[in-house]
Amino acid sequence: MNQKREDKIAAKQQAWVTRNQQEIKDIVAEQEAEDARLEEALEVARELKREREQAIRDQKQAVKDQHEELEMKRVENNEAAEAKRHLRGIYQVDKLKTEATEELESFILNPYPVPLKQVLAGRMRPVPTVTELLAAYKDQKEELQELMDQDIPTRAMLRNQTLFQYVRDIQLKAEAVRITPPQPQMVDLGRSRNRTSSPRKGSSSPKGNRLRGAASMRSTR
Repeated sequence: MNQKREDKIAAKQQAWVTRNQQEIKDIVAEQEAEDARLEEALEVARELKREREQAIRDQKQAVKDQHEELEMKRVENNEAAEAKRHLRGIYQVDKLKTEATEELESFILNPYPVPLKQVLAGRMRPVPTVTELLAAYKDQKEELQELMDQDIPTRAMLRNQTLFQYVRDIQLKAEAVRITPPQPQMVDLGRSRNRTSSPRKGSSSPKGNRLRGAASMRSTR
């Protein structure tokens, strides 16, 4: 009986050991399968991340290429527009030269007291625009208010200058930025004197008389 009991105990122990070993093997296999699944999921996630990063890089490159293409088109359009403006300018210059020549020849053949267009155009002077005048007025008004509010002796002392030197610097700065109106030149005065001495309507210049005399002599011949 003792022997049978010990045999049964040994059989139960062996069955328990076998069952536990099988459970351990199943757990190890399940853990290995879980590790493999996690590794596969991580690899899929890495691949998706690489694809997203590549898509972002491709999108940035596409935007960069589009900008470069637009920049090239813009440069080409600007060059074409500049060439057209240059041609228009040349055409306008030639047109003005032709008109000036025709006007001068007409004036030589038929003098008249009204000054030439080129003379009137030569008297024109560049003047500042209304926007520039308003901006200058605003700046001068602010500078005047600042000058009235500041302590001039203290400012001069802080700059290691005498009072007269500091005031002189302010005056020179104001004169440098002051917008002056266009002034008449000596050429205009000479033109005005010439205009007063120009022949009146009905009179003729000696040069015109010589030309008409030469024309009449050719006609008689």
